Amino acid sequence: MLNERQMKIKLSLIHLIELKKSIIPEEKEIINKIKKLSEISETPLTEREEEEIKKDILSNYYVQMDVGIRLVEEKPTPWYFSAKANIKNFFWDRYLTYLLDEGFSPNVINTLDKVSDELMDSLGNPNSSMDFARRGLVIGDVQSGKTSTYLALINKAADAGYKVIIILTGTIERLRKQTQERVDLGFIGLDSESSFDKEIKKIGVGKIESGVSSWAFTSTQADFNSNIAKARGSLNKITVPVVFVVKKNKTVLERLNKWLNQNVEHNQKIPSPLLLIDDEADNASINTNKQDKDPTKINQCIRILLNMFAKSNYVGFTATPYANIFIDPDTDDDMIGADLFPKNFIYVLKAPSNYIGAQGIFKGIGTEEDDEPIEYGQYNYMLHDNSDCEEFLPLKHKNNEYASGLPQSLKEAINSFFISNVIRDLRGDNLSHRTMMINVSRFISVQEDFKEQVEFYIREYLRTVFNYCNLNEEEALKYDKIKELKDTYEKYYEKLSQSIRQEEKVFSWTEIQKSLYASLSPIQVRSVNGKNASQTINYDENKQTGLRIIVIGGYSLSRGLTLEGLMISYYYRNSKMYDTLMQMGRWFGYRPHYADLCQVWMPKESAEWYAYISASSEELKNEIQKMKDANKTPIDFGLKVRSDKNSLLVTALNKMRTAETYQKVISLSGDVVETKYISYNPYINKKNYNAVSRFLYYLLSHGYSLWNNSEKAYNNVNQIKNVKYTEILKLFDEITIENLNFDFDLTVLENCIEQHHTDGILTNWDILIASGDGKEISICNQVKTNSVQRSYKYREDKNIVQISGDSAHIGSRTYYKAGLTQNEYERIRERAIQNRPTQQDKKALNQQEYFNSGIKRNPLLVIIPVELKNNKNGNKNQNLYPLEEPMIGFSIGIPLVKGKTIKASYKINKVLIKDLLDVSNDDDFIEETGQEDEE
Repeated sequence: MLNERQMKIKLSLIHLIELKKSIIPEEKEIINKIKKLSEISETPLTEREEEEIKKDILSNYYVQMDVGIRLVEEKPTPWYFSAKANIKNFFWDRYLTYLLDEGFSPNVINTLDKVSDELMDSLGNPNSSMDFARRGLVIGDVQSGKTSTYLALINKAADAGYKVIIILTGTIERLRKQTQERVDLGFIGLDSESSFDKEIKKIGVGKIESGVSSWAFTSTQADFNSNIAKARGSLNKITVPVVFVVKKNKTVLERLNKWLNQNVEHNQKIPSPLLLIDDEADNASINTNKQDKDPTKINQCIRILLNMFAKSNYVGFTATPYANIFIDPDTDDDMIGADLFPKNFIYVLKAPSNYIGAQGIFKGIGTEEDDEPIEYGQYNYMLHDNSDCEEFLPLKHKNNEYASGLPQSLKEAINSFFISNVIRDLRGDNLSHRTMMINVSRFISVQEDFKEQVEFYIREYLRTVFNYCNLNEEEALKYDKIKELKDTYEKYYEKLSQSIRQEEKVFSWTEIQKSLYASLSPIQVRSVNGKNASQTINYDENKQTGLRIIVIGGYSLSRGLTLEGLMISYYYRNSKMYDTLMQMGRWFGYRPHYADLCQVWMPKESAEWYAYISASSEELKNEIQKMKDANKTPIDFGLKVRSDKNSLLVTALNKMRTAETYQKVISLSGDVVETKYISYNPYINKKNYNAVSRFLYYLLSHGYSLWNNSEKAYNNVNQIKNVKYTEILKLFDEITIENLNFDFDLTVLENCIEQHHTDGILTNWDILIASGDGKEISICNQVKTNSVQRSYKYREDKNIVQISGDSAHIGSRTYYKAGLTQNEYERIRERAIQNRPTQQDKKALNQQEYFNSGIKRNPLLVIIPVELKNNKNGNKNQNLYPLEEPMIGFSIGIPLVKGKTIKASYKINKVLIKDLLDVSNDDDFIEETGQEDEE
């Protein structure tokens, strides 16, 4: 936003304002200092420039960041805080100054200082006489600044006495180079390529404090090379910290291990203390082989490397931690050492307040609630549907299967990129990088075809804009392409509210039109894939002018790569793996002064899946907070996650590569299971409807009655209390459940009930026959209700309907008040709120909170008569034959009872996982093994 001269003045001003202040400086103080600096500047500031600098500084100070959550082993060994007084902070002090110069908020820097202190205290003491091998995991959000955190950790580790620092990057060279550049700037202080020459170029922290303080054994141009390492000398002779930035590549890691082994005497270990940072730790580092097989090569290389050092720390950094938590903590081998389970500590980073993440964009998407308001994310306005892409390129396509043209949604997205470039120029943000991402295929041939079509589309627009944008508005709008640009402006930008615009100026179409050619002509189109990923994008070479680029790619855009100034994201992929999907979200991150211009185009179902996995991620973080409050350890947490049914869905394909059948014990304590998939077979539907009708008729004619307590919490007449478990088992014997409902497996549920009814936990049940806004129906003479309307997706290949897309529930949250008195409900609600993390307010209870508060209640069976309705975007395959009876869905809530754990054992195979996720195995296997885009 600020030009170079303004930025220098802003940085000088920040240095004048005390960094350690915890309060926001007064506006008068800032204005006075700006005026004084302006007076001594070569060119005095204009009033507008003074206002921009003031606003930018204040926005910096308003950015907040909380200290994270740390889960530690049973008997931790603290050391760092007591040792700090004797540590000279050479590395940390210059990194702190560097962050300040880069415009980081002082509040964020102070929090980063505290976080890195806690992480240091979780490592081993490098000056201890005792050997150690520590394992830890740091969980952050995608694109949220994990690199800044581990650079802070590295700087403090070097000050404390760590001599060998190894950073494992992704599996492609472009990402390794990007990481090396950041390490050069934030730790080494030298251009790593020039450090191998006679003329050493100082950069980043090196400009703040002179003198060679550390050496790189890798560079921006080359991964680890034994010959270059020999020129540096052996580890034993180097007195300063040494840094290796290497890819997770079998050949490279074996080469590094071989060279390190030359620094070891026979049967001895390297005495220099090691800090190993594993960036994207869930990618390629995990051993996915069976227990009776050797570990995967990269996993084996990492463990051998760690085992060569007498004092070692492994710290994984990831935004998608499930695979790491699933590592067996007891795996150890004398030759290659222990596996990488984070047994010593798990740390959850908190994102700064100006971070735009999955919750902010996808919260509330796909939620079907008929009785409570939906809370949406702050940035929902960014989302747009591009399902029309299917008409031009099938979602599941083969190599060399080209698009028949550009979908209208992609044209609108490109036009939006045009308009957003103009607006940023008019705001004075002329020299910043701007990027649009198009991710529609993993095949290079398809990516290159899209590149050609997009280039042709842009050239056509540029010719029209050049010829006609300087005409008066009325004349210019006679030309279709100018008119289309104005339509895009009016549709996506003109009507954005001032609250979304964050008080940025709104420009008229007349102003936009006049600036079109100057803003659009620098735009370039490039493909980014396996064969050119390391050379394609170089933002550094365009610092003086700002790079304006549309990048088209697949896997190379999906892991770790930062797309600077990303404004428009066009995503059309069929992966539903948790980590694959979240890592493709390059649109997460920081968008200072242009968040209102950003757009994310994706199919509605993908948005719903993002919402689902985002909620799962938040639940995992909240669970860590609860485990910390209960003084639990990382191993306790790992065991808990492994018994959660949601964790299977988000890691399954990664875990299923090694076995045809995967057996998993799931805890049903305090949880809800549902039939999200319902058969559309008329015979099965009729069978289930009649079974429910007979079930209710039998109950109401054999001593049970509809519950009419005036103090009941849920105002639905169709509730039955204290039904014997044997009656529930009879119903289960008569109904058929679609097998995609893997957590509603009737055989497993029956065994679970049989096992636990003697404990007094699952003995007596409450029943609710749900009611909605649909047609009135009579299930039996005594029970009349209205069907529950739910949107759906029809799976023609299996003749089933999938209720409410990918993320929503068949049951409404308030159903789970059934069977409770108002007093019982209030007690449950109060306890649930107490159990929430402190940052959450008193919102409506979610499904699980009705059952996991620990307050006694009966298990609940909800019978849901379903009426299918079209969603806003319509449903494909709508030629469904009518059914004679309403469809019947089910939901079960199992209470959490203190001192008792209710578990059920499920078996699931690759075929079922593939059907659950509705994806092709090939796509996810390739993405998850870290292979690059295919030719």
